[in-house]
Parts: sequence; structure tokens; C-alpha cells
Amino acid sequence: MTACGRGEVSGHEGRMICELQSLNRRYLDLQINLPKKLSMHEVELRRYLTQIVGRGQITCTLSWQAHDMDQISLEPNTVLVQHLQDAWCKLAALTQHSTQMPVEFLMHYQDRMFVSKETSQEQIAAYVMQACQEACSKLQAMKQQEGTVLAQNLASYLEQLKQILQQIEQRAPDMTQIYRNKLLERLQPILSSTVLEQDERVLKEVALFAEKVDVSEEIVRAKSHLDHFMQWLCTPFSEEKHAKGKTAEFILQELQREVNTLGSKANDLSISKKVIEMKSLLEKMREQIQNVE
Repeated sequence: MTACGRGEVSGHEGRMICELQSLNRRYLDLQINLPKKLSMHEVELRRYLTQIVGRGQITCTLSWQAHDMDQISLEPNTVLVQHLQDAWCKLAALTQHSTQMPVEFLMHYQDRMFVSKETSQEQIAAYVMQACQEACSKLQAMKQQEGTVLAQNLASYLEQLKQILQQIEQRAPDMTQIYRNKLLERLQPILSSTVLEQDERVLKEVALFAEKVDVSEEIVRAKSHLDHFMQWLCTPFSEEKHAKGKTAEFILQELQREVNTLGSKANDLSISKKVIEMKSLLEKMREQIQNVE
């Protein structure tokens, strides 16, 4: 479903901001954009989002907005400097250079030369997850709002399908009688009415046609699928493997099969038109269901 969410957590050094955007997709596609300083948290974010979101193209953007420098307490990264000094001394011994480490060498590590005295990496990781959880909560809330509207549309489609199916059910018994009348009308110039009424070949032909166009089983199964879909629509969301949308797709697939059989069996123009209407509604439902998790 199309939705967005934003989470924000403040710390001593600054603010952690997580922004989520969701677009309709049949499968899950995670796109995570992180600054270099926060890239180490991608695996954890991806694992968490996979548990929360079942479908869609999810774009996660994480940013860190630092406070003014006068509010930040920094300490030199003495451990890093000592390691650099040791490495430089080994290199100087091999190349006969001065053991005094040049400033240019240090500048390659300027982004790690100082560490915050206020915020540890553990705290940063906690801020990342808190911001992501808040963004996910808002994202899911917006999806639920869209889902409510979607459920109303699906319920409307179901009601239309039921009405059309009832019309087909009322029309189906007349097909045999209509065929019989047409058959007698065509044979009337050849045989008399008395002979036609009792002719075994005519009766057999009518019986075979009646068996061929009998759609009672398809109507019963179609009604069952419609009831099943309505039951699915009224069932609360289950987070188990995000299977709710996939269940609906399977029900629609079975319903589509019965409607196709109705169309192939029905030797009646009015029923064929009704079948086309049902197929149109089922296609609309199928497109909507692909957005449901």
C-alpha cells in the first residue's frame, strides 16, 4: 500500500531521523539509504523491516542531524592515533623515513580522529531502532487507513458479484427450455408437432444439451468462494508471515476458475454478458488485493 512514516529521536549530539515510504508492489523490495557513519546498522534495519512489512517497495532513509559544535563534547581518539603511530613507525623503519608521523597521513582519518564523549555507539544504535520503530508505527497507521477504504471497495465488489450470480442462477434453468423451443421450431417444417413432441432423438438431444449447459455446480462453488472471501475480509489482520493478501489471491483464483467455466458452458447471450461483468469485477479486485499484506 502507498504510505509514509517519519520517526525522530533526539540525543546529546543531535537528532536521528528515519523516513519510510511505501509503494505498491506484489513482493517486498527494501531500499535502505544510510550515511556512511550509520552504514553498520543496515543489516539490523533490514531484518526489522522484513518482520514488520510484508509487501511493497519500501524506501528507508536514515539521517543524523548534529547539534551546534559548542553543544558537543569531543575527545581525541587516542586508541586510533596510537595504532596509526605504530603503523607509521613500522613503515618508516622499512623505508628509512622519519618516525615523526606527518599531518597529511592523519588527515586521511579525520572523520575518526575524534569521538563523542556524550554518545556511544550503543546509544546511536538505540536511536536508530527507536526512530525506525516510530516511523514503522506511523507507516502502519496510514496503511490501516487505506486498508479500511480498500475493504469497503472490496465489499462493494462482492455484493455486485453476488447479485450477478443470482441473476445467472435465475436464468440458467430457462436455457434448456429455450433450446428445446428453438429445436422444435427448426424441425417444424419437416415433422409434425405430434411427432416432434414424442421423437426419441429430439428428447435425447434436449437431454444432452441440458446436461452440457448445467451450471448448478459452478454456481454453488462460486457462492462458496464469495462467502469465503467475505469471511476473509472480516477476519482481523494476522501477522503470521503476512499471508493475508496471498490467501485472498488464492480465493480469487478459484473464483475466477468457476466464472470461466460458467462462461464456457453457458449457451446464452445474457449469461455471457453477466460473465463478462463478473470477470471485470474480479480483475479490479485482483489489482487491489496485490496491495494487501
